[in-house]
Amino acid sequence: MKNLLINKKAMTLPELIIVIVLITIVIGAAIMPYIMQQDMLKKQMALSKLRDEVSVALAYIEKDAFCASSATVSGTSDETLALTITDFTANPFASSSIVYTLDASGDITRTVDGGTATTVASKITTLTFDDTTGANYIGIDIIGVDKGQTVSMDFGVALRAVRA
Repeated sequence: MKNLLINKKAMTLPELIIVIVLITIVIGAAIMPYIMQQDMLKKQMALSKLRDEVSVALAYIEKDAFCASSATVSGTSDETLALTITDFTANPFASSSIVYTLDASGDITRTVDGGTATTVASKITTLTFDDTTGANYIGIDIIGVDKGQTVSMDFGVALRAVRA
């Protein structure tokens, strides 16, 4: 029994280093897909949130423009839209003024009758209104950028005066 203990050898340093390197490679190969999946998930979540921002802004503007009896586009690059909405059901002589503006921080704000501006969407780089096709039709282009992701949506809406 004594001979067995004496003849038994321990692992040498090079063998130990090789085992550690092999274990590191196996663990790295198992973790790498998880890390890549997490990065992809973060990018997809940012893109989804940006799509939501742009969609909500477009829905607000579309709804108000659809009800508007007149519209005025202004600003240095057509980034401000002023809508006049007349509620014919409640009071045919009462009207509301709604203004959409893209500010320097990338927020689209909505102001009703000169009141407090409400942020409708953020992370927007371009907001363009086009009324060149006629005073009764508004083209809306919105572009948002966040973390290298870009979302662009456009829509055209006829004012209520045309549909009446």
